[in-house]
Order: sequence, then C-alpha cells, then structure tokens
Amino acid sequence: HSVKEVDQDLYVILTDPTYFMLNTNKSPGESDGQLRLLTNKLYGRSHHMAKLTNAYDELSKRGGGSEMIIISGSSGAGKSALLQHFKASVVGRECYFLCCRFQQLQQTEPLSAIISAFSCLCNDIISKDAETLHLTRKAVKEVLGTEGEVLANLIP
Repeated sequence: HSVKEVDQDLYVILTDPTYFMLNTNKSPGESDGQLRLLTNKLYGRSHHMAKLTNAYDELSKRGGGSEMIIISGSSGAGKSALLQHFKASVVGRECYFLCCRFQQLQQTEPLSAIISAFSCLCNDIISKDAETLHLTRKAVKEVLGTEGEVLANLIP
C-alpha cells in the first residue's frame, strides 16, 4: 500500500470504524480490508510453545517419566489454545497428555480438575487400536490393582 492508501484507510477507521468489519460488498478474492486470523495458528505464543517443547524434549531424553506443568493466566489469555496447539504437535509420539482446567464454579466438587484430566486421557486411550488398548488396560490393572475400581467410579 502507498502512504496515501494507508492515510485513507486510517481516515476511514476514524470516521467509520465499522466499515472494515462489516463491508461485504467486495467480490471474492478481492481484499476487503478485513482482519483475518488463521484459526490453527498461535499469535504471540512462540516463547510459551518453546518452553513446553523444551520440557517435553527433556523428558524424552530422560527416557520417559512424567512431568507436570501448570499454566495460569487471566481468562481469555489463550491458555487452552496454547495447550491444544502443543498437544497437536506431540500427537503420534509415544506420550500421553493430560490437560484440565480448574473451573472456579466447580470448587465444591472434590477432585473435579483431576477427574476432568483423566476423563480426557481415557478418551485418548480408547481411541487407540485394540492392541494398545489391551496393553494399556493390563498395565493399569497391574499398577493399581483393586484401587482401580475407585478410579473407575470417579472417572466417567
């Protein structure tokens, strides 16, 4: 754009701010001045993604184990989008990813965040092939024994 076009656009923004948001009189493919964000892209989160990736890589170098990372922030800050993007980046690798959110309105329900996390994990596990499901079920039974029944009652 030329300086003159930018100046004109700024003038329109000042005098008619809805123009760029609501103007649909342009033909398809023609720039209509509307801001379009890609839904599968994170904006301004490369530093946070790098921290998550580094933690995952370090865990992988150690040959496995578990790691807990707590992400906090204001409502609407993009925490869930960050985690969804990170989870998509590790899909297919040999790992399980538990993610939950603490819902302030569910404070009275004991262990609600943990139950939510394990419910998501169970959904991931049952989406695997039959052999993986069988091996996972067997490993869980070996580790938990009869205590597994308590978890089965808590996690839908």
